[in-house]
Amino acid sequence: MLSSENELDKLLQDDDFIQWVIAPDAQSNNYWYDWEQQDPVRKEILQEAKEIVLAIYKNESAASVLPDKEFTADAWKEIHSRVLLTEKRLTRGRFSGLYKYAIAAAILGAVVIAFFWSRPDSGKEPLQQVHQGLFVNNLSSSEIEFKNNGEKNEVINLADGSRITLSKKSTLHYARLFNDNKREVYLEGEAFFEVAKDAKRPFYVYSGDVVTKVLGTSFRIISNDSLGKVTVAVKTGKVTVFRNKIEQQNVEYILAPNEQLVFNDKVNNPVKDNIHDSGLLANEAPAPRNFRFDETSLNTILETLAKTYSVDIVYDKQKNEKCLVTVSLDSESLYDKLELLCKVVGASYRTEGYKIYIDSKGCN
Repeated sequence: MLSSENELDKLLQDDDFIQWVIAPDAQSNNYWYDWEQQDPVRKEILQEAKEIVLAIYKNESAASVLPDKEFTADAWKEIHSRVLLTEKRLTRGRFSGLYKYAIAAAILGAVVIAFFWSRPDSGKEPLQQVHQGLFVNNLSSSEIEFKNNGEKNEVINLADGSRITLSKKSTLHYARLFNDNKREVYLEGEAFFEVAKDAKRPFYVYSGDVVTKVLGTSFRIISNDSLGKVTVAVKTGKVTVFRNKIEQQNVEYILAPNEQLVFNDKVNNPVKDNIHDSGLLANEAPAPRNFRFDETSLNTILETLAKTYSVDIVYDKQKNEKCLVTVSLDSESLYDKLELLCKVVGASYRTEGYKIYIDSKGCN
């Protein structure tokens, strides 16, 4: 028989397990399903560990750093020591509620501490106001977060060409530059998504324990933690939705245009129906902005692109100061725009980590 406490402790220190809980995929789903089946005790252990990780992940501070591989090694050493210390202090029965939440608190404290230890610029980059009600938080060199504290919807442009209309009192965070395999964003609240098509990189939206997967389409998600409800409503294209729970991850729901799916923690099975409220599909966001420049400084164009897509573009301002450009950058993604701009000025661009570098010879 397995030691429940030891197994739980191992899971909470397993980077692959944490990554799977936060960002599941088919391969990791199969692995952890097989792991669970190897011993009857493991199902309960796995669920306990998932609840702890998800509870931490929902916390604003911890959520921003858990997926960051650069910090996990040192962070989890500290977490492990805190878990052990907390275990010694507790008098508990097997998997008691006191044990679970005390361990979660210990882990959360360690995560937050480790996060600030690992940030060389900790405390130097406060929340910045972008528009009247939209604030941006540079969580790290790799991730960014938007908070809409205003009274109107705000549009967020992603580097792949997707647009997200973030409703008031909602939060969105994601990696500044998506990786080569998938595009992932995390939503708290409500947003309307217009996802650029990319068959090679699926687009995932994580809202509570509901995962929405698309290749390119438009849809709305409303996530209400207080009510335990998540609604996914599709305007165009097809959407795949499933719950981020081991016992339900192989159960997928396909939504077509004008269909919606409502998950409710109080009901075992989600409710699929036609959309009767046309407001779910309405989007009051303005039309995409015009990127047409007439005799404009190259530095100004690059600054505009960096600000629009919330990415870090590195270039030699002094070398480019004499470059005046006339160009129309109406291509879909940031990369398409950079490709065309570089052709016009005889430059090139490259991505390294989470930054984009412009290699330019300048202008005479």
